[in-house]
Amino acid sequence: MDRFNPLRNRRLYNNNPEQQRNLSLALANGGCIGGLLNDGNTCFMNSVIQCLASSNELCDFLELITKSEDRSFSIELKRLIDNLNSRHGKKVVTYKTNRLLKSLTNGPNKRLFLGYDQEDAQEFYQLIMQQLEKDIKPDQEKKQKEVNPRDLFVSRTNDMVYGLENLGALGKCYVPALQVDPSAVDAEGKVYPLELLTPVDGLSCERIGCLTCGEMGGIRYSTISGIGLNLPSSKQPSISLTTLLDNWIAPEVIEDVECVRCGLRQIRQFVQVSLDAASNEKLRAVFQSRIDEIDSELSKPVIDEEVYKKLHTKNMIKKSKKVKQIFFSRPPPLLCVHINRSVFDPNTYMIRKNNAKVVFSERLDLSNYVAVPDDVNMDARLSFRKQDEGKEKSWTQEFSEKEQRIQDQQEDEGTDVGPLTYSLKSIICHYGTHNYGHYIAFRKYRGVWWRISDETVTVSDLEEVLNTSGTFMMFYELSQRNDNRDIIQLIDVNNIEITDGSEEMKGQETDHSTRSNQFSASDVNVDHLSSDLEAEEAEEHSESESSSESGSDQESEYQQQLDSGESIIGNYNNDTENTSSEERVDQALLQANL
Repeated sequence: MDRFNPLRNRRLYNNNPEQQRNLSLALANGGCIGGLLNDGNTCFMNSVIQCLASSNELCDFLELITKSEDRSFSIELKRLIDNLNSRHGKKVVTYKTNRLLKSLTNGPNKRLFLGYDQEDAQEFYQLIMQQLEKDIKPDQEKKQKEVNPRDLFVSRTNDMVYGLENLGALGKCYVPALQVDPSAVDAEGKVYPLELLTPVDGLSCERIGCLTCGEMGGIRYSTISGIGLNLPSSKQPSISLTTLLDNWIAPEVIEDVECVRCGLRQIRQFVQVSLDAASNEKLRAVFQSRIDEIDSELSKPVIDEEVYKKLHTKNMIKKSKKVKQIFFSRPPPLLCVHINRSVFDPNTYMIRKNNAKVVFSERLDLSNYVAVPDDVNMDARLSFRKQDEGKEKSWTQEFSEKEQRIQDQQEDEGTDVGPLTYSLKSIICHYGTHNYGHYIAFRKYRGVWWRISDETVTVSDLEEVLNTSGTFMMFYELSQRNDNRDIIQLIDVNNIEITDGSEEMKGQETDHSTRSNQFSASDVNVDHLSSDLEAEEAEEHSESESSSESGSDQESEYQQQLDSGESIIGNYNNDTENTSSEERVDQALLQANL
């Protein structure tokens, strides 16, 4: 039974002093976070919700938008996250997700609701974000399809959010109209609006152009809610996150693509040769007229597709190489990174899971992966970012710099925090095969790392998080906006409100936002507290034999709670017999404060 209550089972942490310390700090800051019931292969949902519950950005966002009563999904998501983050003391409280799923307006199919099939955590994450967007603006997708971008061009003013200004803020931000549509008339000095609705929304900028003539149709700015990084098909045992990001922004060369500018240049050369060889004045006039039309079109920044079709001949199509490249233009306040582990196995002609370990750190600097509008080159033959011009390096130099960057991030997590520095908040790990397996989550809350596998919640540490295998999704938050908020929570020892699940079963909300007469948990004498916890463990162990006879009755009671309500209190020890030991823990906390 102790496995359901890891805060009582301190034998779990006997061989790890860091986790023992985290256990003590967790108790000093309100105790255990909540778990989520696995309703039948629903670990993919539970892991995503647990990770989102650790985001300051998302919690603030939900607090703001749930003031409107017509946003039922957002309200249910906030209620569930608030319950998970409540101070449960030494109790392990398990919650259900059924109310959240029922609030979906056009949710997944019935199998996802019932959890009969193994689903993908990343797909469920996208579903949650789409539902939040619909709660805010139900007709947003319809409006975007109906409006021509040129109709949205406006003159730029000083109060408009541009580039990386006020990074982390939601709402409208603006990009240069000439980059969106270089052929637009009177676009000089105008901007194009894009809207960031949720904390995971950011902007990407993508460029596709010809390597021969530099022709490109404009920078494609898009709103993204995270990025997907593909693991290579090679069977290397490990790969770093920075290497995957380097691969994400690396230029992709596309062979044998028709280029309209190169095609017109080829046609002009052919017509010029025909003009030089012609002796008939009328024929020469026709050739000259065609050359004038081509020259007029070639003088424009972007070749019009309809004009190209009119001027070129089908038997004179010019093939060339094009390059495709992408960067962040404005990264989101809450960055979601999905590690795509699906690779094609040429030996079996099937999709398999790549089990390579992803090496990452607690801090992530995105400076090398962001291209602000004023730093973008409009010529595809040049580097994407102006700051990178003339910095071409050999592959040995690039490899050396990558390795040094990885080493610097791993060895020095306490460096100065820049405007594009992110801090790790949570990760999702997948264990199993490509078609089936189990998802768990690690998340940082109240200054402590937790390992959550559905209903089972245990204290962890950063070392275990960074060395875990099967990393599937990672969530990072802007450091400058959130690091100060992640300092260990403050508590009032004279008025500690411990949630035991009873109010939730009555349908009441848990309010744990009020703090007064606070002290820092860093002031707690952890060594003193740990010794008291060990004494309690010894007493619990001595009482285990007397309580074993009632084990089957307790399991039956647990199942009844599971069937009747949304929250289940995972306290399987006899409260009457353990009152004295619990009092000693509370006294230790009080003495530590004094």
